[in-house]
Amino acid sequence: MAETNELDEQREDGGAKPRAKRRGGRRHRGGIGRAEIQQLLDALAAAMITGGANIAAQTWEAPAFVLGDEVARSLATAEDIEGFLIAERERLVAREIASTRASIIRVDRATRQIVLATVQWSYLDASGAEVAEDRWTCALQRDARGAVRVRMAVLQGARPPTH
Repeated sequence: MAETNELDEQREDGGAKPRAKRRGGRRHRGGIGRAEIQQLLDALAAAMITGGANIAAQTWEAPAFVLGDEVARSLATAEDIEGFLIAERERLVAREIASTRASIIRVDRATRQIVLATVQWSYLDASGAEVAEDRWTCALQRDARGAVRVRMAVLQGARPPTH
């Protein structure tokens, strides 16, 4: 039998399971980098501003969960995720938010396949002035196709900008 390293898993017949698929020349075994997280957040922010809740929902994977001081919501289906994001979009419109920007504050590896990213959302008015901030801590995991998706968000509340 061929020797395998500690990251290779064994099949029941003793052979090694196939290695992780390559994407962009790198092996992905569940590790999620900051650039991938930022790309996901940028797509979510753009979709939320343009009103594309169905596109924004593609950045999440069901089942998911949202938890905050005033909400504890299970998002069992893609439709539940879309409904949550529509409500978030309506909240932004009501506050006259014209644009939003996501900045990664911190990334922690929770497990081999899950990372926790603390994100600051900056909310901008039509003139580009920052009118509020919000923080979310998101649990991120790869879906079956290898794409990074939000599985849980802890909403830490909006507040006036700090600058």
